[in-house]
Amino acid sequence: MNSALIAQLLQVALFSIPLTISPGPNNLMMTTNCAQFGFRRTLPSLVGISLGVFVLFMVVALGLGGVLARYPQLHLALKVVGSAYILYLSYLLFTSHSSSAQKKSAERPITFVQAALLQVLNPKIWLLAATACSTFLPLTGNVHTDAILLSLTLGAIFFPCNSIWALFGLVMRGVMRGRAFYRTMGLMTASSVFFVLF
Repeated sequence: MNSALIAQLLQVALFSIPLTISPGPNNLMMTTNCAQFGFRRTLPSLVGISLGVFVLFMVVALGLGGVLARYPQLHLALKVVGSAYILYLSYLLFTSHSSSAQKKSAERPITFVQAALLQVLNPKIWLLAATACSTFLPLTGNVHTDAILLSLTLGAIFFPCNSIWALFGLVMRGVMRGRAFYRTMGLMTASSVFFVLF
């Protein structure tokens, strides 16, 4: 790998960090998950997000991004469906209670597979993928190599950025408990729709 390519990948990383670490469905989902179940039980979902992002970026880099650019109504539909799903998740959080019965029934953190599949419904990820592909490709001139390098770089950025938000959940768990915590997280999750739509 030559120095010019390394410099390009570094630019990709620097471009994606602010977008990845800003409030969004993944970050807030990991904050809530870690606050409820601890960091160790949140690790599978953190890895699931990175893998889901990698696969989605690969798909966009290999051509789906062009389809979204050609048919902007598809992009709008994705934003609407994704935003509706985010608002649904925020409603579930806001109306959650902290009774022991509910805790027992909800003693399951978000799984690896669930976290990976949720990326399909996350419009922020689609937007990031389309923007990154249009900005940084081509890298080497080989379509498949470029898709892999870009997707690996972006997917790798997600793990530490989401981990920071997950650890923030541990802090919040020490400060807030019960219904106040769930209502705060519900409102924060709902607010992430703003970053998706605008």
